[in-house]
Amino acid sequence: TYEWTTINGVNGGKFTATNGNYVFFPAAGVWDSGSQSSVGDNGFYWGSSPGGRYDAYGLYFDNGYKDVDLSNRVYVYSVRPVVG
Repeated sequence: TYEWTTINGVNGGKFTATNGNYVFFPAAGVWDSGSQSSVGDNGFYWGSSPGGRYDAYGLYFDNGYKDVDLSNRVYVYSVRPVVG
């Protein structure tokens, strides 16, 4: 499940598995054209799967919305390593 939440004063997305384990992704915003925007409001994270020559799959979320879709790799999204 997905839930927009605040943990230790940081807004972000909490993704919970059926076994109750969860991972938290801070709403780190995005770098575009040399500047950072949307910090605390949106999360943009790269996945590990390319989607063609110029695209890759990424996770986008905000308060009440989440999506996994192809994005152009020109954008600087965050990466959140997860073990297991």
